[in-house]
Amino acid sequence: MKLLTKLFGSGFNSSECKETVETVVVKARFLQKKKQDEVAKMKSDIAGRLRAGEDPIAGPSHVLIKRVIREQNVSVAYEFIEAFCDLVVDRISTIKEGMSRELKRRDKKKYGKNFVSAATNIRPNCGVDLMMIKKLADTNPQGDEKLKIVQEIADQYSINGWVDIAGNNCNALVKV
Repeated sequence: MKLLTKLFGSGFNSSECKETVETVVVKARFLQKKKQDEVAKMKSDIAGRLRAGEDPIAGPSHVLIKRVIREQNVSVAYEFIEAFCDLVVDRISTIKEGMSRELKRRDKKKYGKNFVSAATNIRPNCGVDLMMIKKLADTNPQGDEKLKIVQEIADQYSINGWVDIAGNNCNALVKV
């Protein structure tokens, strides 16, 4: 809320907006790097479990696989945020013109309520990218997505035979 108040509360200040957006970009890059490091560590852990002969589907590795998928999705979302911030910086003069007209025309209190309501409720055709919604959705990954991650890890760490270990669990997982 502080960001919204800062951007729209007492009029639009393009230099403050640009500074805030740049701060968001730096934070998003930092968090994305942190997520990528976590994913690399989890992949290494999964690879160690595969080498030890653990079933990646039925064993405890399946939780790590879900986390890898979730963290990769969040990392992609940070890329979206960074791209959006770049767009805001590129269009700051247009935004400034539009905001000054909009703020003059509406009551600030009413505008704040409507904006918060629109920002917190993601509805169809609300302007939020569907890929972003999908990446940030808290859903269980599909079986084929899990198998793809396990195969990528096995290829990356040169692990053969993990499918033999998983056996019928792989077939059951793909059907899920």
